[in-house]
Amino acid sequence: MASRSIGWNLIRIRFIGGFGQIAGWTLRSFMTKNPFSPAQEAQIIRHMNNDHKDALRHYCKGEDAEMVGIDADGFDLLTSARKVRSVSRLRFARWMKHGRCFRLWQSGNGH
Repeated sequence: MASRSIGWNLIRIRFIGGFGQIAGWTLRSFMTKNPFSPAQEAQIIRHMNNDHKDALRHYCKGEDAEMVGIDADGFDLLTSARKVRSVSRLRFARWMKHGRCFRLWQSGNGH
């Protein structure tokens, strides 16, 4: 018996992690190579969480927030409102092409 393969034409990827935890990505943003090395990503996250708590709180409308990831498309913030933890995705207006772009974006001169 000949085997048959099924081809998928992915358009959008959706994550459903439970009540109120739904996220979606376009294929392009999901498959984009992260311009930040693991060390750069860890350094940016540490810096933002240690030195820019007010900015992170502002992005989450006054809720305490912790940056948990960053890539070419944006960054993820973890909030804990009323003992419910959730992740918010903030997208950049333009994709980050390399690690230097984030500092430029942060200072208002983004790529």
